Amino acid sequence: MACDTALILTIDVSNSIDPAEYKLQTDGLADALRNPEIVEAMVRQEATLAVVQ
Repeated sequence: MACDTALILTIDVSNSIDPAEYKLQTDGLADALRNPEIVEAMVRQEATLAVVQ
């Protein structure tokens, strides 16, 4: 399947990240992906998304 936009999002899970910082990263990503404008843009652009930890 072809896509117009490919996104690779990274979450820092190194030893320098404490649980609060990890939660901030994952909650921020989840909030963005629940935003109707973001969702609509991703659908319109036929975006493919990958998350790397």
